Amino acid sequence: VVHNRFCHGTCSSYFIPRLRPRKLKLDAMFQSCSVCRPAEWDTVEVKLDCPRKNPKELKRKVIKVKKCKCIALSGNNLESEEDGR
Repeated sequence: VVHNRFCHGTCSSYFIPRLRPRKLKLDAMFQSCSVCRPAEWDTVEVKLDCPRKNPKELKRKVIKVKKCKCIALSGNNLESEEDGR
């Protein structure tokens, strides 16, 4: 058993519209988005026992969350501006 944490919470986001009547397109005058996600983590190797399989043991790496926080997102690709361990 891997005792792990997960991130949850409420992070603020804003969208202030700017309507361009000629283009009928809704643009943002200002927007800010953030997401609750791991700010610190470790990579831990775990051993899985599989008695009916060959090999009988498998090793896998999992992420163990240590700390979460609201992190600002950049662009439309939803990649965070911060990334750390």
